[in-house]
Amino acid sequence: MKQLVIARIAAAASLVSLAAGLVPMAAHGQTTVNANWVQVSNTGPAARGGAGMVYDSARQRSILFGGSDGSGSYFSDTWQYDGASWTQLQVAGPSARFLALMAYNSERGVTVLYGGYNNGVINNTWEWNGSSWTQRLTAHTPPARLWSAMTYDSTRHVIVLFGGELDTLLNDTWQYDGNDWTQVITAHAPAARRGHAIAYDPARGVTVLFGGQSSVNLNDTWEFNGVDWTQVAPASSPSERIWPAMAYDPNLGGTVMFGGAFGSNYNPLNDTWLYAEGGWQQIAPQVNLSARFYSASAYESNRGDFVLFGGSVIAGGGSNFGDTWSLQGVTTSALDWAQATTSTAPTARVWSQMDYDSARGVSVLFGGSSDSGPGNLHDTWEWDGARWTQMA
Repeated sequence: MKQLVIARIAAAASLVSLAAGLVPMAAHGQTTVNANWVQVSNTGPAARGGAGMVYDSARQRSILFGGSDGSGSYFSDTWQYDGASWTQLQVAGPSARFLALMAYNSERGVTVLYGGYNNGVINNTWEWNGSSWTQRLTAHTPPARLWSAMTYDSTRHVIVLFGGELDTLLNDTWQYDGNDWTQVITAHAPAARRGHAIAYDPARGVTVLFGGQSSVNLNDTWEFNGVDWTQVAPASSPSERIWPAMAYDPNLGGTVMFGGAFGSNYNPLNDTWLYAEGGWQQIAPQVNLSARFYSASAYESNRGDFVLFGGSVIAGGGSNFGDTWSLQGVTTSALDWAQATTSTAPTARVWSQMDYDSARGVSVLFGGSSDSGPGNLHDTWEWDGARWTQMA
């Protein structure tokens, strides 16, 4: 009997370690990204740089507007892409421009367009509802600017805009809620810059910012939680750059960034990167796109791929591309065990019952046997992924 009790206690110690926090977690450094670029359309909008593009999840179409042909002419056309082909929409809308910012508000089901350039800086706001453009005359608007960046924060249901340049470099943060623009005063902020990229990470609830240009090209990473900016110090980072394409790709588990321009001569780049869980890693696709910047990009959730259109190799929008590419792949993470240290936990036991409550997001443990006797425990505990709580 004594040997049985000893065996029970040994087993109980092992079990309670498991129940108290040995949970499978992704092993950092063992994540493998398998993704390749695939050219998906040879026809569509004319070659251009500096177009705006978003994915309209309600209508399952990517929307592209404007851009520059590189010779001083600007477009005012609206196109949609269904994953197989492009269709031009014969609608009136914003005036011709390039470098306009676009973001899709999934709560309201509209694409928001702000600013741009056409022989002068433009700072009006437009919305596309899937069939027509409407100019929004807001009480407030950000000061006119170029080379800014904008994304949609799906947690707080606002468009977020940061930085840019007009007569001077800017580092202000603005939000648009569908009714008005509001400046967000933050305790910290990235240095004033232009040509940076931002994308919203819904898994972590933060807007991610990378790079751009101040007096020099930058390769710093920042995160905005809706209240303040925090600089991230990843173990490695992409090289400094201006004008990359960037969007969050849940299929790959992070923010994808492609290309941009490097150095004082604005040499185009063609590297592909993934930012996830506070770190960058380079993706090595079998097929590489031609180096470029000023590309338009969006993540298409119904097809699970990152789509990129066009771009330029000359600052100002010259030597343009008119091709459409899709980054397709998956991220796989090896699983490992990691012990969670908790201040409170069930006592050592065996033969308890445990199951997961998916509606409430907790694991529930009941009863079991301790060294004092078989079936002598009748307590109930809940595990929320970080801590144990005993239920009365």
